[in-house]
Amino acid sequence: MDLNEYLKLTQSVVGKGKAVKGADIEYARYKLDSPSDNYLLGGGMPIGTIVEIFGLEQTTKSLKSLNWAANLQRITGKFVAYIQAGEVGYTTSHAANIGLDTDKVLVINANTAEEALTCIRQCLTTDFCCVILDSVAGLVPSKLTDESKDVGQVHVMGVRARLLSENLPQFSIKCVETGTVLVLVNQLRNTNLSGYGNPEGSMGGKGLPYWASLRIKATKKPLKADDDSGIDGFNVEFQTVKSKYGPALRRVEQQVDLEIDESDGSIKTNYNKYIDVIKFFDWIIGYSARSLQPNRNSVL
Repeated sequence: MDLNEYLKLTQSVVGKGKAVKGADIEYARYKLDSPSDNYLLGGGMPIGTIVEIFGLEQTTKSLKSLNWAANLQRITGKFVAYIQAGEVGYTTSHAANIGLDTDKVLVINANTAEEALTCIRQCLTTDFCCVILDSVAGLVPSKLTDESKDVGQVHVMGVRARLLSENLPQFSIKCVETGTVLVLVNQLRNTNLSGYGNPEGSMGGKGLPYWASLRIKATKKPLKADDDSGIDGFNVEFQTVKSKYGPALRRVEQQVDLEIDESDGSIKTNYNKYIDVIKFFDWIIGYSARSLQPNRNSVL
């Protein structure tokens, strides 16, 4: 049999459209408005993927996830689901400042891990372009909410990891079927080791980094100061730790501006798009100039 006959045979098993020739496959992506984000993600946000963004506290993980959601919502016009589990990272004014259409955002406050994971499964449909879980470390298993037992009687070692390992394979299939991007916000923790290896570890067990197609690490850089008003922002470095859709270990640096809302005194944060474009193209020009320099070690 030729390849077309095998194609028809396999389509009868898995369904039409799920078996195609290898020459017809290309990664479908959403082009974001940030050139450094497009470079970091390998050319844009891949459609129907699980993305994990992790880092220490105050490294703008929630801000970056909402920024991605605003881009995807602008492109598709679909809904965004923001599931708060142990975190309170969403306000209407802040989301509108980032660029989200707040009338098309579903904010869910989940009390337990089971509620949060069930809501994710319900929102992974073609009506949603992006679903955000903030955060993995804030997932509380229902065993911990049992008030009938005293402190120390509940054993929950590895419950969060087991819940994620059971649900992430289903989420991965649903993301591919619906084209929804699932963003999982996670935190780093310092572990007490014997002095060997990396002391930092992320929550969620081994299943989370396995099923995540993209893993982005956020690191806060030293603060920048303005002579007139003091500290008015900081820089954040993002690194692609894992990528199935492009080269890994790419690094970009973005500037975060702090703005004080005079009406209520709250602080709003957002990435400076103009500085982002200038820095990115300055890096490209510098990289091109370095690549054109002759190799001094080569024999002329």
